Amino acid sequence: MNTGKIDIFYKKIPESIRGLIEIAANLVAIVLPLFSGICYIIDIVVSKEENGTANIPINGIVLVVITIIVLIALCIRYKNHKVKFIENLEKYENRLEQQRQEFEKQKSIVCVNNYKFMHDYRNEINWMEFNAKEGKLSEETLHHTVENFLEKSLDNLTGILSNLTGETVCGCVKLIIGGNFNNVKIEDASVRTFARSSNTDCKRRSNDVKSDKKGVPIRGNTDFMSILSDDRNSNDSYFYKGNLLEFNNEMKKIGKSYENTTLNWEEYYKGTIVVPIRIAKKRISNTHSINSYCILGFLCVDTLSLTAFIAEQEENYTYIVKSYAATMFNMLYKYQLYLDGVTQSHSDNSKDQCNDEKSVSQQNYSNKGEKRKRTRRERN
Repeated sequence: MNTGKIDIFYKKIPESIRGLIEIAANLVAIVLPLFSGICYIIDIVVSKEENGTANIPINGIVLVVITIIVLIALCIRYKNHKVKFIENLEKYENRLEQQRQEFEKQKSIVCVNNYKFMHDYRNEINWMEFNAKEGKLSEETLHHTVENFLEKSLDNLTGILSNLTGETVCGCVKLIIGGNFNNVKIEDASVRTFARSSNTDCKRRSNDVKSDKKGVPIRGNTDFMSILSDDRNSNDSYFYKGNLLEFNNEMKKIGKSYENTTLNWEEYYKGTIVVPIRIAKKRISNTHSINSYCILGFLCVDTLSLTAFIAEQEENYTYIVKSYAATMFNMLYKYQLYLDGVTQSHSDNSKDQCNDEKSVSQQNYSNKGEKRKRTRRERN
């Protein structure tokens, strides 16, 4: 029999059960020689009663002595094993308690951050609606309100993911320039960074400033194209990669590569989750198209760690990010509607002001003409 396989199998048995097996084996080791010794003593007694003398050979004495020694040794071993078992049990209980406390901490952060997110959303969306009705919204205050909301939301989201993964996670919101994806061709579509989490590296923010006006092309980013393009390999509505370096190497094997418009992107992150900020068009317009979406932009989270976004947690982490993106859509959709309204209002006010100035000029010119006519009549 292969002893190696037996050892491997034995090590797989929980330590507590192994302890019980060892105790049983030790008891057997005690009982057998003890039973043999008892039987031997009985034979001596019986022999004495029958013959009148007790014939005790030396091997019997040795057997009894060995039995006593084994018994004492096993008792000592059992005591040591008991102490070790108690120590292991205490360690196991402490480890369970630590895990319980860590779970409670994670649960608390998830609950608190989600509450903060929904609390801020309720306040800001109603503030915008109220001021829009009152005609008090300006482009500056509107932009500041939404940007501030998104930054705090990203802090809440990345706080949750950082706590769950044990690694630093950053986040950003990128908007499609020109409104939404349906208004522009994919060949011409670009995105710009609208907001970032507060823990973002300063260099990344400076890169945002450089590309803020024109943005960056969607076609230059594998993350976005895997979600938007018609020839993508799957129908996944997100991009989840825990190790972009490995993913890039896999792409090279088939003659492709991971594309990213950020220079030296691996200096800032090596794992990422990207989900679209979107809604089905049938929810906001009269259309029966099933796969048609109004996409305003993307919610992105990333990390330098290669072990944060593991494959086993892909579904859970993606759903967390999607839940934030779903709510952010409402805020950004209202933002664009109100922004268009404010811009149009300013345009109309400018036209009215020009018309008023023109009317005043015409009236002044007419008054001057009447005055000249009166002056000529008086002279005549």
